[in-house]
Order: sequence, then C-alpha cells, then structure tokens
Amino acid sequence: MKTIYGYIGILIAACLLQACESDLDKAYYSDGQAQPAVLEALPETYTINPLQQNEVALTFKWSAPQMGYNASITNNLEMDIKGENNFGDKKVILSSLVGNNSTVSFTNKELNDYVLSLFKNYADEAGIYTIETVHLEFRVTSVISEAKAPLVSNIVSSTVTPYDNENTGYKAAVITLTDISELVLAAGQKEETALPLTWQQAYLGDNASISYAIEINLPKTNTEYNWSKKVTVKTTQETSYNLTHQDLNDALVSLLAKYSKEVGKTEISLSISATKSGYIKALASEPLTISITPYVATPTFTTVPENMDLISGTSYSLAWEAVEGAKYQVEMDIKDAEFSQRAILENGLTSTNLDINNAVLSKAIKYLKIAHNAVTLSAEQEVEFRVKAYFGNTETGVLSEAKAVAVTYDNSENTPEAFYFIGKYCNWNFANCQKLYLTKSGSYKGNIIANNLTGEDPNNDGWKITDKPNWNNRNWGGPINNSIMTQYGNNVTNYGYNNNTSYTVEFNPNNGRLTMSNEEKSWMLLGEHNNYSFSDESKMEIVYDESNKKWYLQKKGVKMQTGNTWQIRSQMLNMEVTPQNTEGHFETDVTDESQFTVSQTGNYEIRWYFNEPTPYVIVIKE
Repeated sequence: MKTIYGYIGILIAACLLQACESDLDKAYYSDGQAQPAVLEALPETYTINPLQQNEVALTFKWSAPQMGYNASITNNLEMDIKGENNFGDKKVILSSLVGNNSTVSFTNKELNDYVLSLFKNYADEAGIYTIETVHLEFRVTSVISEAKAPLVSNIVSSTVTPYDNENTGYKAAVITLTDISELVLAAGQKEETALPLTWQQAYLGDNASISYAIEINLPKTNTEYNWSKKVTVKTTQETSYNLTHQDLNDALVSLLAKYSKEVGKTEISLSISATKSGYIKALASEPLTISITPYVATPTFTTVPENMDLISGTSYSLAWEAVEGAKYQVEMDIKDAEFSQRAILENGLTSTNLDINNAVLSKAIKYLKIAHNAVTLSAEQEVEFRVKAYFGNTETGVLSEAKAVAVTYDNSENTPEAFYFIGKYCNWNFANCQKLYLTKSGSYKGNIIANNLTGEDPNNDGWKITDKPNWNNRNWGGPINNSIMTQYGNNVTNYGYNNNTSYTVEFNPNNGRLTMSNEEKSWMLLGEHNNYSFSDESKMEIVYDESNKKWYLQKKGVKMQTGNTWQIRSQMLNMEVTPQNTEGHFETDVTDESQFTVSQTGNYEIRWYFNEPTPYVIVIKE
C-alpha cells in the first residue's frame, strides 16, 4: 500500500513540475513586438465588368502580422469610402481569414455586391443611394482576442466603377455636350440663365417615371474629393433645365462650406443622377467639368475691439459687412484652436451687428476652456471671433476671416458656502467628495449621483454630512428618525436601494432635517441618434475629474448628424436636462428650445456637471 501511495505522489509531483515548466515556456503577447500586416497596393482604377461576373476582379495580398508568438489570428479585410467614416460603423468587411492565409480574391460580381452594400450604408434619409464611380480604401485589422486592440495595417486605395447588378440593362442619362467650360456668375443677373442643360433620357425600365437630380461636387481628380459632400442643385422630371446664376451660386457656396474652403473660383464636376419611384438606387451620368466664379462675397468684419475687459465693462459690439440674402452665425473659440470646440454666440441673425453681454461672454469662455480640458482657468485669454453667412442650414455657408481679441474675464468660481457629502463612493476623501450648497432658506442642497450610497458595513459603507472638509467640526449620520439625522451619529447605510445612484439631497443643519428626493437608477443620453431609446447603451457614466476636482456624468463617442436633437433624461421619473433649465457649452435647436442640437456631423462627448451650484452641460466635438 505504501508503494502505491509512493507512486501516486511521484505522479502528482511530475504533473505539477510539467505544469510549471509549461507556464515558464509560454510566450505572451507584447505590444512592442507586435507588427501589423502590410497590404499590397491595388490598381489605381478598376471598372467592374458586368459581362464577366465570374472572372476575378481584384486580388488582395498582405504580409502576415507578427504578434511576438505563435497566436491564432483573425485577419479582417475592410472597405470604406475615402474621407467618409474612417472605417467606422458603415464600413464593409470583405473577408475574415483565420490563421496564416494572407491572400483573397473577389470576382466582379462579389466585388460589385460589396460596393453596393457599402453604398446602402451611406444611403440618404429616404434610403436612396447613387451608383457611381467611387474612391475606396482598404485595410486589414488583425485580432487575437476581444481584450486586445486589433493591429491595423496600412491603407491602400482604388477608384472603382460599379454597376447595377439587379438591372444590368438600365442606363444612366447622357449629358449633351456644352461648349461652356467657365462661368462667372453675376449678382445683377440672379434670375437669368447661366447654364442651359439637356440630356438623353435614362432608361430604368419601360414606362418608368424618372426623376433627375443635377448634382455638383469637386472633381474626382481633386485630392480633397469626398463622395458624400455632393450638393443637389435642382431636381426635375424633364430632360433639360436652365440653371440660373443664383442656382449655381448657392450650390457652390454650400459645396465649398462642406469642404471648409474659402469661396472663390472653383473647378466643379456636374452630373445628372436618375432614379424612379420605389427604386432606392440612382444612376449617375458621366460628369461635366466646369470652372465657376461665384458672386457671393466673404463677410468682412468692420468692428472688432482689440481688447475686451469683461470685468469692468458691460458689453462690446461686433459688426460686419452684409452678404445679400444671408443670415449670420457668430462663433468664438480659443485662439489657435481652429474653432474645434466653437461656441455659438448667436445664430439666425438678419442684422450685421451683435452686442455681447460681458457676463454671458465670461461664462462662454469659461465653458470653452473646460471643453478644451484646460485645468487652469487663466483670467487673461486670447479668443477668436468669426461670422458665418449662410443661406440654408448653418453647416453650409461662407466664413469670415477670424479676428483675435485679448480678453480679461471673470474666471472666479463664485462658489457659495457648502457642506460636504462624504462617503464610501469617494473613499471617505474630503478632497474629492460631492457638496451641498447654501440656499436662500438656509438649507444646503445639491444633486448627488454616486455609487455605494448604501451598504452592509456600518464602519465603511454609506455616507455622512459635515460642515467642514474635515472631522474637526460638526457631522451628521445615522440613524435617521422621522427624517432627522443624528449629529455625530453612525454612517447612513439604510437609505434607498443599492442600484439607485441619484438623489436631490437637501439638509437643514438647524434642525437636522434631511430630504432625499428624485430617487433614480441612472441617467440617459437620448436623441435622434438613438431614436430616444432607453437602453444600457444610452446610460451615462459617473466620472470624477481628478485634475479639475469635479464630478460629471459622461457619454463618449456619440455619433450625431447635422441637426440631430437630444436631451439628458432620468430613467424612472423622466426628469429632463434641457437648454431651458441648464447652462454651458452647447447648441440649442432654434425650432424647439427644449432640445439640444449639433450643427456639425461628427462624434461627440457629452458631459453634465451635476454637482455644481449651477449645474452645466459641456459638449465636446471629438
């Protein structure tokens, strides 16, 4: 029996030794050693042939990525439109290869199907997309696990011409050649014809009712060309149209605004897109290239102060030259920030001047500094102003030259007397606890949003209220009897529920009365970007900013389109944070002042600084 036990002991020891040796011999992922795949170049242009659908169109080859050890790698070949979404949520994954495979080919039909799928991802609000030559980009992302960020290869590109794979007999319109290659538009001839156009009818099936859109964009040969920035000049069901000086002028101004280019003589590409009712695709004609000089002038400042003392003065004025038929938007940002976090001081103006209240401007600068993540709010700051003249929506228009102004402003916090709401949520640290602020009635009140407000350990969980940022003076805790807190009592551990994090807390130190109202589980960021949907993905996160010593609710990576509206709303009671009941750095919808909005398409970070004497919202364009 002893011999059997001896053998068993030897066997166990051998297994343990083998396990230890195995662990020592393991290789682990190293960011320093990892190298992404290298994708080989493609032909500069490729026309997909509908008559050779089963023939190979493009072959993609790349060198295998290196992870520093023999890992199981998945290589995803991705495609997107150049300059659009930067391989965001609209991209198309062409293939996912596991292992050492580093070559994949696609037939004409396969490639065409993928390109049309990509077009569908970029369809307009009506679901319509145009089939036309497009500049595509490709890359390989290599993944070993969800816990590690993928390795991303170089990007290669090719200009590809697809076809309508469902109706290969359909034909686009053909523009009748014109001898006009250059146009100089005139303000005194707005209603007169500048460019007469005619075209051969498109074929989209027998007896089809066809609509045509006259569209302009930068030529595809322009390095800044962006497929989705095209502008529709006019629509018609006829096969001819006389574009006026104003038609072309307004369209060109809108186009240049989309590219953030100054208004001036520009070479454009003009094409005719044809579609029919119930058909979500549009076929584009071969384009014309025309050089156009618009008549709209850039708005020019006539009055801008060199210096602004916002502490001693009351207001300052800005003025500019009129742009005929335009409305105006006045913008401000920190100097040299390139208006990346612009503050909209006023929009929808029809006059050519703006009086700026000093107190309003001081707050705008303070919130701009926060949007730029400035830790120290200097009382002296250089800012830049510019004015935008626009004719349709504010995303398109003509920008003035930016003017820099040296500003002295009130950067003080003006924080009222406060009590301290300290607890497990901040590790019982007075330096980063939330506060209750003195009200006119003598009580102390504030929005408290935190985790660990209840718990089982009376010596550590829960929270207390103190009148100073230390334990040397008065403090109040539990037990609570008839809403009266006990001075120098134990920690409060029995109010609310563990999954509720948000309260409006009011405390009267004269009688110890505590009022905790508006009990909430969480707060949501709701808007047109998520169909105002209450879901886990809409929840905002509690954040403590150590550098600025401030608490806020945050939602990052919010993808919004121009004109999208949104709100901050609580989960259970539907309490709302809107432009009408808060202040900060944001834009208000001009048609509904209860809604926030954005005037630029992009990704945004939204912050609500809830635990402030006057809570405020900061919108940061990422």
